[in-house]
Amino acid sequence: MHIITNTNKTNNSSSKSNTKNQVPQPKKNNYGEKQPSKQQQVKRNKGKSRQLIIHQPQPGATHQQPDVEDPDIMEVVMAIDNAVISKTKHKNRRKSNAKKEVALALPEVTPELDVNRVTELVTKIDHQDKDLCVICHTDLTLEHVQLTHVKSCNHVFCYPCIKTWSTEYVPKCPLCKVPVTALCREGFEDEIIENNKNEQPKSPRGGPLDCLDHAYFLREIGILLSEAKRVLCGLERTNSSFNSNYKYNSRSKAAHQQRFSALKEAELTLTYMRGEMQSLGEIDPFFTLSQLYKIQEIIVHNSENREEERYDEDDYYNDDYDDDIELERRYGYYDN
Repeated sequence: MHIITNTNKTNNSSSKSNTKNQVPQPKKNNYGEKQPSKQQQVKRNKGKSRQLIIHQPQPGATHQQPDVEDPDIMEVVMAIDNAVISKTKHKNRRKSNAKKEVALALPEVTPELDVNRVTELVTKIDHQDKDLCVICHTDLTLEHVQLTHVKSCNHVFCYPCIKTWSTEYVPKCPLCKVPVTALCREGFEDEIIENNKNEQPKSPRGGPLDCLDHAYFLREIGILLSEAKRVLCGLERTNSSFNSNYKYNSRSKAAHQQRFSALKEAELTLTYMRGEMQSLGEIDPFFTLSQLYKIQEIIVHNSENREEERYDEDDYYNDDYDDDIELERRYGYYDN
């Protein structure tokens, strides 16, 4: 017969008393942080508790909405954003209104047209080569040429050319299209040109130039442009050989550069004329043809491969002289 003692009972009672005397440890979240007590939590009307976690912005980070799905907080954030945007719009609107008020307060200014200045610009742009008559391409610096200028615009031509042009063909200046009222020559009285508007102007050179429209000139300009670019490509290849071969004399290089510059200017002129034709403005067939003939002559003249420029009588090419220069450059002495 076993005797049951009260040892177990006493142990159980002592453990229970120790458990009651222990202070409860606060709970921790997944990040090791102590959770606030119930008294520190925010009480809602329905008795549910929640925490408001505010994330501090990182340096260089853009503005982001807080990670809160509470509709009340989201409503407050949206209201703040709308207030900032409306304030910026109001500020920009005030600036634009101030600019409009300043513009309306300024007096309306209408500049006066300086006819002399316009004529000077037209002369500079349309008549860059003042030593040539644009009608017959005669050198105006020659002594036998009778210089005549149009009184209304001061453009200079040969007397027979501008006389025939203004009386038999078109009574307007070939350059600026100003009506020709009088021709002025040195030592002569001003010659009045009667402008009969009822008569239809004749076609220059007696040819039917009225049929030459924009399409015709665009086609001719395109052909000349292609030819000019082809010759320029050839000259560029020759220029590369000049740079790689020192045996070309200085006169050949200067002549090559002159040909290249003339062709480049012709290419730019053709490009400008093509733009004018594409704008479908009023054209003068006779004057446009004369310009195309002149440009064609420049292209043909500079496209010829004239090897005599390298060895001519005035600048004889001496192989020994170039060899001496090369020896001096390399070794510092001549080979006598």
